[in-house]
Amino acid sequence: MSFTRPGLGPRQKAIARQLALLTLLCAITGAWSAFRGTDANWDLRNYHLYAGHAWMQGRLGFDIAPAQLQTYFNPLPSLPYFWLVTAWGDHPRLVAFAMGVPAGLYAFALAQIAWIAARRALGPGLLALAAAGVATLLGMSGAGVRPLIGSTMGDVAFAGPIMLALWLALRSAEAPAPRTAWRWRSMLATGLLCGAATGLKLTNVIYAAPLGLLVLLMFGLRAALVAGGAMALAFLAFWGPHALALWREFGSPIFPMYNDIFRSPDFTAARIADERFLPRNWMQAVFYPFYWLRTTTGLVTELTMRDARGAVGFVSAALLAVGLLRPFPQAPGGRRPELLLLLFCVAAYAMWAKMFGIYRYLIVIESLAGVLLLLALGRFLVGRPGRVVAAHAAIAAGLAAFAVLPNWGTIRHPPAVIRFEPLPVPPGALLLLTADDALAYVVPFLPPDVRAIGVRSNLVRPGEEHGLARRIRAAIAGHDGPIWAMGDPRITPASIADALQPHGLALGPCQLVRSTLVREGHAFCEVLRTAPLGG
Repeated sequence: MSFTRPGLGPRQKAIARQLALLTLLCAITGAWSAFRGTDANWDLRNYHLYAGHAWMQGRLGFDIAPAQLQTYFNPLPSLPYFWLVTAWGDHPRLVAFAMGVPAGLYAFALAQIAWIAARRALGPGLLALAAAGVATLLGMSGAGVRPLIGSTMGDVAFAGPIMLALWLALRSAEAPAPRTAWRWRSMLATGLLCGAATGLKLTNVIYAAPLGLLVLLMFGLRAALVAGGAMALAFLAFWGPHALALWREFGSPIFPMYNDIFRSPDFTAARIADERFLPRNWMQAVFYPFYWLRTTTGLVTELTMRDARGAVGFVSAALLAVGLLRPFPQAPGGRRPELLLLLFCVAAYAMWAKMFGIYRYLIVIESLAGVLLLLALGRFLVGRPGRVVAAHAAIAAGLAAFAVLPNWGTIRHPPAVIRFEPLPVPPGALLLLTADDALAYVVPFLPPDVRAIGVRSNLVRPGEEHGLARRIRAAIAGHDGPIWAMGDPRITPASIADALQPHGLALGPCQLVRSTLVREGHAFCEVLRTAPLGG
């Protein structure tokens, strides 16, 4: 008797190919992150490392705004980086590689969307495969995505679930009508992915909300109920624990944001909003992508950038909308997949232009520009696949050469990811952070009983009167141990002294302490009381 191992069926082979592609892309993005160097961006130093430490040590009510406004953001997205630094901090290349791996999931989902578009524009075959590859490379190399691969900012990592959800929705739109009308498992996964992505990074609402509405419009009420319920549950799972902690501590589930609504006594009844990058008028809002054709600083990001992907995506979307009015070739789902993708991009862009205007929040739309371009070319060069592929590749090459990418703060790999020179702050001390700068990353390296308080920041200013200010005054007045101040060495000692003076404190001797992330170091100063303890 002989035994033969049954071969893999078509479905198993397809799954194996997908897993192989996902593994390859994760390895590529991880290697790219490691090649770029160690992440040292401002947000990392301000709150990403601190947030993970604070959550693990339960410091929500112990410290007071050491990471400024961002102290009170959801700490869950910061935990992976904190764990990596804690476990592998002496191996910065390994940490950088691990931080880059999630971008592979984003690239995988983008590749699946690009493959759907390529098949619809060109039919199955090698030309479609090549076009999908070009669209994927184009989507991963823009001014938004490429500089953020491996970054603790998490824009790429936490947009990966959004890309996966969009892929599932497009697959459902392609399916025959009986399956499309009720594909509850796909809708369930779409909702879970969108809810998780939004719970981890609230700015992803600009993608989750339009996709949820499109599920209702295209797949019906039952599909929308499944997707919407799953979205709500996943959002609560990833945002709820932090919201509950904020509610218990400050009386607001999103403290200090939207305090004009929640009225926490610990902050003023005002709405905090970063409006620096919002379009200045409706004309700019509509045509904002064309403003990015010039090299600019401070228009849609703090750094210098230039990228034409937005403008190409804009023109491609307009051409695709016109093309959809023409008789449609035989394709699975008819016009539905193109219509879903087009409406998703338009609605997400409109929400972004109204709410944020910050370029890195728009990376999903940037990444889809090549997909929209491919679909538009396919609609207007019907029956000419060679020309479609040639035009698509030529435009993609031009876009790649034209772009000027921002650098969010990557340094050559140091011996350890984060290491300080000996810190002078003793156990039992109070550390006052006195500058509107990224300083809280020092807190995990201090004795655990050192309490960190931001006395001057983007959230708290001397002379203000609200609950946080009263907490700060009470903490300083009631502390009977040593007090130290930390500041940016670029500012004068007099500026540090100005932040201390309202609390009856004066500046003592200072010393410079360097770190692997900030070579010029930070000023650590002893603080002297000019008023009696408790006064």
